[in-house]
Amino acid sequence: RDHRSRGELALDSNGRIHAMRAMVLANLGAYCSQAGSSIPWFGACMSTGCYDIAAAYVTVEMVVTNTVPVDAYRGAGRPEASYLIERLIDKAARCVGLTQAEIRRRNFIKPSQFPYETTTGVSYDSGEYEHLMERALDRADWAGFEARRKQSEAEKRLRGIGMSYYVEICSTLGSEMTSVRIEKNGRVTALVGTQASGQGHQTTYAQILAAKLNIDISLVDIVQGNTELIPNGQGTIGSRSMALGGSSLILSIDSMIKSGHQMAAVILKSAISDIVFANGEFTIPKTRRMISLKDVAAASWVDKNRPDTVQEGLFSSESFEQALGTFPNGCHICELEINPETGETKILRYTIEDDLGIVLNPLILEGQIIGGVAQGLGQARGEHAIYDEETGQLVTATLMDYPLPRADCFPAVDFQFQEIRSPRNPLGVKGAGEAGTVGSPPAYINALLDALSRKGITDINMPATPHKIWALLNQK
Repeated sequence: RDHRSRGELALDSNGRIHAMRAMVLANLGAYCSQAGSSIPWFGACMSTGCYDIAAAYVTVEMVVTNTVPVDAYRGAGRPEASYLIERLIDKAARCVGLTQAEIRRRNFIKPSQFPYETTTGVSYDSGEYEHLMERALDRADWAGFEARRKQSEAEKRLRGIGMSYYVEICSTLGSEMTSVRIEKNGRVTALVGTQASGQGHQTTYAQILAAKLNIDISLVDIVQGNTELIPNGQGTIGSRSMALGGSSLILSIDSMIKSGHQMAAVILKSAISDIVFANGEFTIPKTRRMISLKDVAAASWVDKNRPDTVQEGLFSSESFEQALGTFPNGCHICELEINPETGETKILRYTIEDDLGIVLNPLILEGQIIGGVAQGLGQARGEHAIYDEETGQLVTATLMDYPLPRADCFPAVDFQFQEIRSPRNPLGVKGAGEAGTVGSPPAYINALLDALSRKGITDINMPATPHKIWALLNQK
């Protein structure tokens, strides 16, 4: 992730930000695909973060290098944008004598301002930024930090605490189509165009179907990645699978239920308008006559029973395209300790309070967030593609030299969420796949600088390796 950024803020005497200026320098080798080419745009449009900033000017300069071309890293430009504004916010707080929390509190976009259009032309959907920050501060025991700092100083350790409040853009890329059918054996098949690679889409899609149709989840088969069966699908990118694919699935299920109404009307010899679907059954409330979804679907496989507008197995297919993006957001708080003799850091507490819209599967969601945090902390603490200046040889070419985060350096994460619905899709979801990677790098670096500030150190760049920290502390 060969990016460099610089930025400035203009504040008044009350700590309110009026303007921002930023310059982003990016490696052209990173933008060799259509998806990758959007990274500078994401970084530019999200540069004002979650703050009500009246004016902003952003330039992006692309630089050609001979390093290996890469594609979009998890977060695709949003971690860089979040890192820039959150580092600037902390620096501004020190300059005007405000706490990390207070400067954010004074500049947050308020709930009454949504939908909010940023000065860079992006329309945010919903959020309660201050509320989430206050919950995170309370859970992290921010008020008790100074006592813990004194304890660390007594043990000749440097202790710091830092936060970031991120907001990111998701689900802006294209549309998704899904298809649903009840097979002759009573099982339900859903064809989806996104492709899971460990995120658990199969489980979440199956949950949606089981809940809407009131059937056992074991009867649901999710088919993905089969181009012979699935004609359309734009893939799992940009935290879009549930916002677009899940919403498309909801529309397909609703369409299936409408077909079921037509089929049930033939079987029950009733007007369609008299029939109600609930709890997996089509009923006529006035007469208490009913027929199960399973029996209606079975009847649809017999040609003579089926109306022309109904397909076998109540097959239905719908697509969904979201006009505007969704905007997950949240507060990350990191507390750490530095050993001045070695430059090594230890993360003692890590707290997250997130708004990811409506949550469909809390366990899968938490896995996504914690995985993202690990990736973001890896970038902040040590990951670096280093090339020999003389030969151009990649020096960190194996995992012996490229320090991915490991269990012994990764903290327990205290994660909670608030469900604040997005009005931009039927499920009300916002996206979660990249959120942890967007919020964690600035939270870690801000905590690191809070600790290093006791020694007069006010700046450090990622990756903040132990050697780099030790050299700063020893002025080498």
